[in-house]
Amino acid sequence: MTPCAALSLALVTALWAVAPGPARSAATPPAVVTPHALEGESPDAVRQLLGEPDVAHGEGGGALWTYRLESCALLVAFRETERGLKVTSAIAGPRRRGQPDPSPADCVSAAVVAHRQAADHPPPLPRETTIGPAAPPTPQPREPR
Repeated sequence: MTPCAALSLALVTALWAVAPGPARSAATPPAVVTPHALEGESPDAVRQLLGEPDVAHGEGGGALWTYRLESCALLVAFRETERGLKVTSAIAGPRRRGQPDPSPADCVSAAVVAHRQAADHPPPLPRETTIGPAAPPTPQPREPR
């Protein structure tokens, strides 16, 4: 099996593990996804697994995405290759100063679960909307100098 096929298989397994369905119960914990499973993947594959990053920065031949989770922060680094941007590493760190370093596998798994939960529960629509042009601002009286 090629390295790319192995990584793709790991991602598919991870997606299946957190997918809802009759065969999965709420008590079944999701499979652990390791940071190594992300290596070599494209930005689209990472978005499908983890969702949109909270911070995305691209410069030169690379990019760095940051996911801010409740328990940790996950940094995913990309490098330009002949096949486009590909993940070179994923690093987990504490969300707040003084906290212990989280396990990278736990942080990636938490990101997968958070993305899945967000997809299952989209934010509510606003209650009020305004149609048409906004009202002009009311003039403010000027104070004499």
